[in-house]
Amino acid sequence: MPNYQSFKTHFKKHFILAYPIMFSQLSHASVAMADNIMVGWLSAEALAAAGLANSITWPFFTFGLGLSYGMTPIIAAADARLNYKKATKALKNSLLINTILGLLFFAVIILFSPIIYHLGQDINVTNLAQPYLWITASSLLPFIIFQVFRQYTEGLSFTKPAMYINLTCGVVNIVLNYILIYGKLGIPAMGLNGAGWATLCSRILLVIMAVYYLFTPKLKKYIANFRLSQFSYLYILKILKLGTPSGLEWTFGSAAFSVATIMAGCISPKAQAATVIVYNLSTTSFMLVWGIGLSTTIRVGNQFGMRNIPALRKAGFVGFVIGCMFTLIFSLIFMFGSHVLPTFYTQDLDVVHIATSLLIIVSMYQLFDGGISIGVCALRGIEDTFIPFIISVIAYWVVGLPLGYLLAFNIDLGAEGIWWGLSIAAFFSSIALFTRFHAKTKGHMLK
Repeated sequence: MPNYQSFKTHFKKHFILAYPIMFSQLSHASVAMADNIMVGWLSAEALAAAGLANSITWPFFTFGLGLSYGMTPIIAAADARLNYKKATKALKNSLLINTILGLLFFAVIILFSPIIYHLGQDINVTNLAQPYLWITASSLLPFIIFQVFRQYTEGLSFTKPAMYINLTCGVVNIVLNYILIYGKLGIPAMGLNGAGWATLCSRILLVIMAVYYLFTPKLKKYIANFRLSQFSYLYILKILKLGTPSGLEWTFGSAAFSVATIMAGCISPKAQAATVIVYNLSTTSFMLVWGIGLSTTIRVGNQFGMRNIPALRKAGFVGFVIGCMFTLIFSLIFMFGSHVLPTFYTQDLDVVHIATSLLIIVSMYQLFDGGISIGVCALRGIEDTFIPFIISVIAYWVVGLPLGYLLAFNIDLGAEGIWWGLSIAAFFSSIALFTRFHAKTKGHMLK
């Protein structure tokens, strides 16, 4: 018989570790939400342009995110063994990798930015999107550098600092949005580009605050061996081995939504604006549940480091339970708030009507999206990152997008067809990831 008291203890530990990460993730999502809401007040075309530009930059951002998550199980396992020298090596080599990639990705985005004029989008939307694209691309480097610092501290189970830093910078971003977008305090109104500059400034502040915290007395013993020299070829390979599949899984997953946004733009700017709204709302839910997933990676990684498989399974399954609870809540919010939520972004009745119909579909999609978040993170905790990447590619690129295209353009379901395809992909992906975690850790009776 399962020991329910033991599960209760795991649940409590999991939630205590998770809630600061969840708030940190929420602050990330709030930046994107504030940008979209305040841009949406300008016009539906400006909102569509923001979605178009972000659909190009976000796969690069998410690869950096996924790569930084590759160091989390290394840090968690080192922390379980009190091996702080190993944790510091992971930090140092991750900084090198992500800095090089950040500069490389920025150059690629700028070089290929004219491609947006060849994607079949509305010309007014495209003209608005290009300068905004250049500005947001410049915020890529500080964003992924901060992620390295964040994953280091969270891997050591210090989850609150990133929460405080993210919340502070989120407030700064909103204030700057108001000043720069609409032209306040004597500054000329910059419109959509003002949102880009606000995001860049807030992300630079993320790095400044993270570096300051890293060298406080609280972390002194953890970074005693930190030197920006003597990089380890073996550590770089290990981080890339764990992080690259994770980064690719994130990239292919987010790129699927980028393609979905571009597909919606081929229907109409208003369909694209509605897609941006529902994707932003869906991402807010996803980021909160992803916070639970990151705590799952840490707890599973700790137990994996100590080779305590029964406790590892409990930590993973508790993560699934908590994740499903939160996704159910958001699913109900989206379903019953489908007529109201889009009005926060725009007063364009056509866009609101389309977004309302999409939110009904997204409310069902959310139920499976949570399973994806927890499944990927639980498997990362046992250093299993390649198969989740394959699952993501098959679910979204072999099943979801082709099906969405067929439903949208051949059966004339429009933007609804795109989201039905994504929802079916999420269903298959969540089931496959849960099955994978169970299969990889079975054979040990729960106590």
